Amino acid sequence: MLDNLNKAEERTGKLGELENRADELLKQGQGFAKTAAKVKRKKQWENIKLKVLIGGMISVVIVVIILVAVLTNTDSTGSEGPKDSTTQAP
Repeated sequence: MLDNLNKAEERTGKLGELENRADELLKQGQGFAKTAAKVKRKKQWENIKLKVLIGGMISVVIVVIILVAVLTNTDSTGSEGPKDSTTQAP
């Protein structure tokens, strides 16, 4: 019977130790979750910034191409004027 009491005391001590380790693991897990959430938000913002930057660059390129096309079209037709085939000299 004395042996059983000693074993019960040892088990109680081991259970307390195990509970302390579980609490420490819980705290570490919560810290990890917070850090992971911060890193996730940071990467999402970096991704959004990159997409906005690429979209802006593409928009600028499209605007430049349109302006060049309009200006070259205006220059080629504006300097000579429209040709009319109905007004020919006899």
